[in-house]
Amino acid sequence: MGSLVDVQIDGSLRLCNSRIDRKIRKTNARIGGDVDLWGAEFQDIGDMENGLICTNCEIGEKLVLSESRCDDNTRIALDYSRMRILQFGRDTASWPRENRISLEGTTFEAFAFIQRQKPGQTLNVFDTDLTIGILKRNGPGFYRQPWRQAAQSIRQKGYGEEALEIMVAMEKEASKVETEQHRSRLAESGLTFGERLSLSRRRLRRAISNGLWWFAGYGYRPEKTLWRLLALLALNIGINTAILYWKLDTFVPASEEVYLHEDQDPWRGTPKEYPNFNPLVFALDSLIPALDLGQETAWQPNWKNPWGIAYAIYLYVIHMFFGLLLIGVLVAGISKRLSDDI
Repeated sequence: MGSLVDVQIDGSLRLCNSRIDRKIRKTNARIGGDVDLWGAEFQDIGDMENGLICTNCEIGEKLVLSESRCDDNTRIALDYSRMRILQFGRDTASWPRENRISLEGTTFEAFAFIQRQKPGQTLNVFDTDLTIGILKRNGPGFYRQPWRQAAQSIRQKGYGEEALEIMVAMEKEASKVETEQHRSRLAESGLTFGERLSLSRRRLRRAISNGLWWFAGYGYRPEKTLWRLLALLALNIGINTAILYWKLDTFVPASEEVYLHEDQDPWRGTPKEYPNFNPLVFALDSLIPALDLGQETAWQPNWKNPWGIAYAIYLYVIHMFFGLLLIGVLVAGISKRLSDDI
C-alpha cells in the first residue's frame, strides 16, 4: 500500500502503467497539476479495500484515468470521498464501470468542457452528456450529493440550463435505481404477502409519480407543463369551434328552466338574456376550476345525442381531469423551482 499524507506537489502526479496491489491512499494531499493514472491497474488481494482512496485532497487541474482498470474483485475501484477536483479527463472509455467509483462528498469546480475554436478566440463549452455519464458511474448505492454539488458549481459559472439537465438526469437515475431495488426485493424468496403488497404499492406510487413529473422534467422544467396546458386548451377551443360551425347538437343549456325537449332545436328558444356559447370562454372555464366565467354553468353536453355523449367523454376524462392533473403538476413544479436550491 502506498500513502501520500499531507503532501504538496506543485506539478503533476503520474502513475503511468503502474500495477497497484491493495490500494494507494492520498490524505490531505495538494496536487497542483494533473493526477495521471494512465494505464494504472488496481488489484485487490481479498480484503475488499478500495483501489484508490483520496480523502480531503485537492487536484489542481484534472484527473486522468486513460486505460486504467481494476480487477473484478475490487468492491469500489476508486474512492474520491471529500475531494475537490477542478476537472475530469474526457476519455470516457477509460472510466470505471457503473458502481465502481465513489463520489459521495466530492466537490467539483467543473466536470468537462469542450474547447471550440472561433476566429480570434477559444470558447469553453460545458459538456453536459459527459458530466452525467461520469455521475452515473457512482455507486454502489445512489447519492444525490455529487449531482447537486455539480449542478450548483455549473450554475454558478453561468450554465443554468445545463445545471437543470443534470438535476433532471439525477431524478431519472434515482427512479431507475429505486425500480431495480424494488424488482430485486420482490424477487427474493421468503417474503410475506403483506411485504410483497407493500413493495408493489411503492412501485405503483413511484410509477405514477414519474408519469406525472415527466410532464415537468421532475419539477425542474415546469414550463413544459405550461405548453401542454396551452395545447390542451387550444384543442378544446378547436373542437368547440367545429361544433358551432357544423351546428352539431352537442351542447344544450344547463339551466333546468330553459332545458329544451328532445324534439326541439337546442339552439333555439332560449331566453335572449341567456349567455351565448363561447368556444374560448367555455374551454377556459372548464379547464381551470378556480375560474367562474359562467359558461360551464350555462352549457352542458347533450346526453341525448351521440355527438354529445362522445364530447362529454372527452370533456370530463381528457380536458377536465387531465387538465387538472397538469395544473397540479405545474403548481408543484413552480413551487419546487422557487424553493429548491440546486
